[in-house]
Amino acid sequence: HVRSDTQIERGLYAPIVVRGGPAPKVENDRVFVLDDIKLNANGTLSDSTTQLDVMLGRQGNVLLANGVRAGRMTVKSGARERWRFVNAANGRYFNLRLPGHSFTVIGWDGGLLAEPYTTETLLIAPGERYEVLVDIPDAAGSALSLQTVHYDRGHDIPDPGPQSVLKIQVSGTARKAEALPDEWGVPVDLEPPDNSKQRDLELTEAMPEGEEFAVFQINGEQFPAVPHIEARVGDVEIWRIYNNSEMDHPIHLHGMFFRVLDLDGTPPEHVGWKDTVNVPRMQTLRFAVRYGGTGTWMYHCHILEHAERGMMGELKLSPPEETNH
Repeated sequence: HVRSDTQIERGLYAPIVVRGGPAPKVENDRVFVLDDIKLNANGTLSDSTTQLDVMLGRQGNVLLANGVRAGRMTVKSGARERWRFVNAANGRYFNLRLPGHSFTVIGWDGGLLAEPYTTETLLIAPGERYEVLVDIPDAAGSALSLQTVHYDRGHDIPDPGPQSVLKIQVSGTARKAEALPDEWGVPVDLEPPDNSKQRDLELTEAMPEGEEFAVFQINGEQFPAVPHIEARVGDVEIWRIYNNSEMDHPIHLHGMFFRVLDLDGTPPEHVGWKDTVNVPRMQTLRFAVRYGGTGTWMYHCHILEHAERGMMGELKLSPPEETNH
């Protein structure tokens, strides 16, 4: 992470697909890297940074899927497809829908879910990854549009209406879709002990006197002044994240996955492994994590302008404590 808000905006990113586990038979297995860029009127990348860019994360005026504006693709009538989404945008939340269709969500950041679920819209915060199955019963000749619709993440962002991410043309006929697997991912095996240590993190934003832009803080400090979290590999701890600010923050922990326990005391409807989770404004989210990997790991808000301006910290893990037999 060196000037990641600038380097990612300029295109320094790519997806990694990790295969394994049940593989449903599909007509196509596609990867979509979602992004937006801020362009000048002449088509060049904008170098300007406004207060709004810093507060929200730089939201571009051009949407991209796999680096293409107003992209198009063809699907077959009757097809079942697997779509893998990565949100690589600095600050934009993609709230996806395919009108007249639903998404069967089969995977999150950490792999396949034990129990897939169906949704009409799929909210993907910066840094998150989702895998879905999509059935296309539409007749050949039909035209579809994968859209992103407004999500209220704070600071009174106006609703621009539905925006097209890419156009889809239905052409030809697919082979008959096969039955889906009876079993999917391995159930999450993390139940925090009653005596688990809890780490309390408060997320805040401020506008210091004399500063041009806002700053973003964890427990009242900006990185690198945020105190390190120190623990041992194998420890299970609970992170309690209170978002005491007027906008959502997607929190990303490097190097390991966690289980979301609750949001303002309410357990999530679905369970799976995450390494990035959206913490809504003025709410408290708790997750449990089993630490792995000796060394120093970063955690931060995945709105890159926020991380670069202070909302970042380090987790230092030492080897497990030796036991005498």
